[in-house]
Amino acid sequence: DFIGMTVQEAKQILYESEIDYEIQGEGEDITSQFPKAGEEINKNTKILLSSFLSWKKGSERTLTLLNGT
Repeated sequence: DFIGMTVQEAKQILYESEIDYEIQGEGEDITSQFPKAGEEINKNTKILLSSFLSWKKGSERTLTLLNGT
C-alpha cells in the first residue's frame, strides 16, 4: 500500500522491485493508487499513483486564479 508514503519512498520501492509506474500530480505524498493494495499484479502491470496537494486544516496556501483575481 503506497498511500501515505512520500513520492520518493514509493519511487524507491517500485524501482527496486523493477515494477513500471506512473505518478500523476505534484504533491509530496501518495494520495491514491491503482491497482489497490492487496491486488495481485504481474511484472507487466503498470502501477498508477496520484500525488495531489492536500489541504490540511491550518495550512496556509495562496492560489492564483487564471483570470488574475
